[in-house]
Amino acid sequence: LSRFISPEETREFTAALREVIERGATRNARLNPRSASGEVIPTSLNASALRDADGTVSYTHLRAHETDS
Repeated sequence: LSRFISPEETREFTAALREVIERGATRNARLNPRSASGEVIPTSLNASALRDADGTVSYTHLRAHETDS
């Protein structure tokens, strides 16, 4: 991850994933990853978790899309 997002954003990304595990979803988490050329790409992350019958997360779905700012 450190190649694409800053250490602080790595912590924010990790916090968003924790929210998915704890609450089942996160919406509009803002990240600013860098492209291979170093260009910053403003991004919004949405994610959700599916649980099995025991309540264990068995699948996560993440969707990131570029935003205007």
